[in-house]
Amino acid sequence: MSLFNEICVETRMSKPDTAYLIETAPKRYKVYQIPKKNGGMRTIAHPARELKTLQRALIQKSPEVLLVHKSATAYERGTSIIGNATRHSASVWVANFDFSNFFNSITSVSWRTFLEELKVDQEYIDISERAFFWRPKRSNTDILSVGSPSSPFVSNRIMHEFDVRISEFADREGFVYTRYADDITLSGESKFNLPAIEAKLGELVPEYLVLDINHVKTRQAGPGCRKVVTGLVVTDSGSVTLGKKMRKRIESYVEKFSRNAHHDISAEQIRGYLSYLKSVEPAAFLKVQKKFSEEAAALFSDES
Repeated sequence: MSLFNEICVETRMSKPDTAYLIETAPKRYKVYQIPKKNGGMRTIAHPARELKTLQRALIQKSPEVLLVHKSATAYERGTSIIGNATRHSASVWVANFDFSNFFNSITSVSWRTFLEELKVDQEYIDISERAFFWRPKRSNTDILSVGSPSSPFVSNRIMHEFDVRISEFADREGFVYTRYADDITLSGESKFNLPAIEAKLGELVPEYLVLDINHVKTRQAGPGCRKVVTGLVVTDSGSVTLGKKMRKRIESYVEKFSRNAHHDISAEQIRGYLSYLKSVEPAAFLKVQKKFSEEAAALFSDES
């Protein structure tokens, strides 16, 4: 059975409807903007429901030759930001790098070139380069969107060769390397030459990709400094925490909830923060739970 027919069966759509959906896929997105944490706006392009169903079916039918490197710590089963940060917990120095507009920099042309080099079946190439990519208005280029379930899948696999190259470089230099989406972390025993590392990262980007380092986000920290990896703090003692500021913020949310005081987030959001605290720092979570177990019982009702 052809891939196209398998997708029709999987999505329970007719052949004409499936063909039309694939053909028009790059334009089937709801586009809106949300504020960025550090200012500015982020464009979200969310695929229509039927396109999302198609994308998920195609992901399930993707060839096994599309690999994810062990250094990629986002989106895949068994990975997490905690696991990502923990890999650097024994290092003295931690350096952080970031790609600019990561998803939007990955195009359907890059994906096609990548798949052709792997000698992937032509039918999969033709379908996936339409189904996985979004075409912004007034543009003639299809790109990955922020908001599509296919974007994490595609990005982790198209970055495999980059991950291989950086991992080999890191091994030679005695560094630890991980990549959480566009967040690159290197750690080691000595201070880094940041301009030299940035140049090396750019040099090792595969030829079919066009990725630029966001120099504003490049930083490093050593002994006695606050070492942050994907939002988590790696202490000099080798533990991974949310950091004092975040712990106090979460406790403040719970305290205000317990007094029925005005606050800007919902009970559901506070539960999310508490779940985050519990996953990273169980002891700190238990301390907050014990302190507010009666006054804010509703926030802990689903916790075991």
